[in-house]
Amino acid sequence: MRRLFPGLLFLLSLSPACGESTVLSLESSAGLDAMIGVRCALSHGDLHVFCAWRGCASSADGAETALPTLALSSPRLVFGPLASAGLLREASNPLGFSPGSDVFGERTGARLDGSLPPGDPGLLCMPVPDVLGFFYLPCSNGARACGCFASLQARSGLRVEGFFGCSESRPEPSGEEWFRSRPADPGGVMTSTGARLEADFPGLSLGATLGGSFSEKAPPGSFMLLHGSWHGADLFAEALLGRTDAAYRRPGGEASAAGSAFSGSAGVEGTAGRVKVSYAVCLDQPGFAPQPCLSSSQVMGILLEQALAVPAGFVVVFRAEAEKRISRDSMGILQETGRCGAALKGKIGSLEAASGVELNEPGGIDLSLTGAFQETRGSPRFSLESRLERLSARSPLLTFLAALQLERKDVRLSLESGIEGWTVSTTAVDAISHFRLRVSWSTRCALGN
Repeated sequence: MRRLFPGLLFLLSLSPACGESTVLSLESSAGLDAMIGVRCALSHGDLHVFCAWRGCASSADGAETALPTLALSSPRLVFGPLASAGLLREASNPLGFSPGSDVFGERTGARLDGSLPPGDPGLLCMPVPDVLGFFYLPCSNGARACGCFASLQARSGLRVEGFFGCSESRPEPSGEEWFRSRPADPGGVMTSTGARLEADFPGLSLGATLGGSFSEKAPPGSFMLLHGSWHGADLFAEALLGRTDAAYRRPGGEASAAGSAFSGSAGVEGTAGRVKVSYAVCLDQPGFAPQPCLSSSQVMGILLEQALAVPAGFVVVFRAEAEKRISRDSMGILQETGRCGAALKGKIGSLEAASGVELNEPGGIDLSLTGAFQETRGSPRFSLESRLERLSARSPLLTFLAALQLERKDVRLSLESGIEGWTVSTTAVDAISHFRLRVSWSTRCALGN
């Protein structure tokens, strides 16, 4: 796929955006750990070309050198590290979303991963943007999925989307516990398909998704999702119902979490704050061998966010949240965990500050403290961050980082230094190994029309 990059760049350069200047951006960073990062971006209208590399400056003899990551983005063609979106993202993890997830509002397709991680590139071609497209995506198991998708705006507020994909994977070895859960990926050719219907009305949104996998060496499987949200004057409610068969496999052939799930949330939301209560329950599908109990989990949570009344010129926001999780394994053993926290954020002029506390259970109460201070406007900019974690344990962790940023016109220089993740009870020599120093700079310039 990397060999296609020069040809793709040449084809797109034949139709440049008229009247637009070309902008070149450069960014580089280095740290005491000998890790160096370089990133270059070239933009001309809707055409963006990226090149990024991150590796160790002092690699050992015989060690593999990381290859640079190349990427290209335009309205009709995207090349590089891609992440699935919309219906393709739902098919990759059907039970992994909450009712308010942005996946239900995404257009089906793929998007460029802005962090430009190394790995096999993907390709997205859209002859008709947001209507018809073809994709080629590498998967986590080494397989590659390719196919097409289409989106149709049937009428105002009503949208229909669908995709069809094909992949071929290698069989993976079976572990000793396969008979209690499910067989490993048998490999071979597999086709995936899915359809989604979205209906948007004033204050109300409804959606339904149905998909399936059909493998030549495994039984077919399917998944189903129903979701809806309602927003009134100050009230809102969201709900999601989903089910995935034990035989369903992701578009790349990997096994997916199987079970039935329901999650919902409701609350009050205004200009000064909001209150949200949520509940979720998931029942796993039984394995291929009898088990005393079905694995299950329940999560209950509450969130409160409120802007406090303060003198003019000040902005203070208080946020508190709590969560309780109850899970039961296949042997009927219960496990309960809890988490609660509170944070306070304030702003006056160009200065911002934040602090928070978090309690975790079980195994004793863990306490985490966070604080941040940042000069948000002007140059130089100064920020300070401190964290003291696991205070109830014998070995709390300390993080203290300071950053300075200088900016002049289109040139920016950043310096970050401090201690990260140091166990306070250890010696000072160990603290040196947790010392961090990172220098980065970036610039951009216009190359003319």
